Amino acid sequence: METLSPLELKDFVEERKPSLLEKEKRTLQCCSTSPKSIAYKNLLGVSISYWIIFGAYLAVIGLQSSLNEEIGLASLSILYATFLLSGLYTSAVLQIFGTKITLVACYIVMLLYTLSNYYPNWYTLITGSVLFGLAFGPIWASLSIHVATVARQYASSINKNPAHFISLFIGINTMFYKLGYVPANIASSAILLLRSSRSDDGYTDNSTNGICNNTDASDISDESLYIILSVDVFFDLLAILILIVFVDHLGATARLDSVGKTLSLYVKKPFLATLKMFTEWKMLLVLPMMTFDGFVISFALGSFARFYVSDCIGVQWVGLTQMAFGVFSALSAVINGRLVKIVPQYVMLYSTILLNIGLIVFFLFWERVPSLPAVFLGMIVWGTCDGIWNSVPPSLTGSLFPHKQEAAFSALRMGLGVGFIIGFVSALFLNIEVQYYIGIAFLLLIIITASILFFTTQTKEQLCPCCVSK
Repeated sequence: METLSPLELKDFVEERKPSLLEKEKRTLQCCSTSPKSIAYKNLLGVSISYWIIFGAYLAVIGLQSSLNEEIGLASLSILYATFLLSGLYTSAVLQIFGTKITLVACYIVMLLYTLSNYYPNWYTLITGSVLFGLAFGPIWASLSIHVATVARQYASSINKNPAHFISLFIGINTMFYKLGYVPANIASSAILLLRSSRSDDGYTDNSTNGICNNTDASDISDESLYIILSVDVFFDLLAILILIVFVDHLGATARLDSVGKTLSLYVKKPFLATLKMFTEWKMLLVLPMMTFDGFVISFALGSFARFYVSDCIGVQWVGLTQMAFGVFSALSAVINGRLVKIVPQYVMLYSTILLNIGLIVFFLFWERVPSLPAVFLGMIVWGTCDGIWNSVPPSLTGSLFPHKQEAAFSALRMGLGVGFIIGFVSALFLNIEVQYYIGIAFLLLIIITASILFFTTQTKEQLCPCCVSK
């Protein structure tokens, strides 16, 4: 067999036809012809589909700690343990398959997780949790990359600065993500509230009887559970349909040549780059904030929901309290994005730490009684703080690692996964008072690490925006 010269080999590689995965493929070409319509079709397609399917997922996990008790919390711990691992291969998956195919595949896995709750045992829930955890990392990365790419393409087509459109599109996508707490939680709470007066359901409403002893949450009738899960399955299928119909395949970036070359270039290198981020001192100072955010979310949706909501005022209120958490988290993130122009970021962070400590101290010394105002106030404050914790670490990461963003954000997602694991595992083995003290320890650590980070890396203008003359 004749051997190709280096020049001939170069020409062969450059003229190689792209694979089906590498080719772009547009949807609804008859209806979306202008750059603006194409851009907003993709933006709203990925945002609305994720809003729907994420809401269904939140409704399912929100009831896990109340309905499935030990196995529910164990499955959530395993889910986020595998989510932690997904950060190591997310970059490779996206480069090989592209954002749309990755999202469709991961949404199907989310549907399987919902279906596993129809017959909750160690085999079904654990299997569903492992698969979902492995898909969770690629979902988050796919959304961000797809939205940013669409924004960049749109800005280029109209000769505008892409930075403005990237911020605008990501802001819209984040709004839908945060409002994911609303749709399915409203549906599940409405179903349970409407059926709460029926004698065939074994749960009670303790919101007015002065005691916290509702141990019958796990005895909700199968009929009520199947109705809730069927609504969630409908949302999952609707999200997949929207994604397939409205979202374009932007093409994969990986050139699939030999297996060895592909594995080395698109799996080994991103994997090592992500691990290397944990040797960066700046990343080590950012990670406690993101880890605490995971702990806050898992605590609010797990231990807090079970201890103060389902045990005290009834499981039918779990969805509405979690909706309050999500709405105020969304509002907090948006307001923080506006205030950061005039209020230094470290001031916002220290204020959030004080608010968190105040809330923890209140519930540590508060005698637990059924109280709708106290429960909703707690969820609102947790959500408000979550909006800050969810926005500050990514903002710092983007500015501190402008040339290593893929690896940096993978490491950040792994830090979030560690927080989820700590939250759900501690709910299994520790009482709620000990979990509060874990939260206080986290906050004290963040005061130290964040102070070092802010005052060694930020400019005078960033530390005091109002002090710099324009």
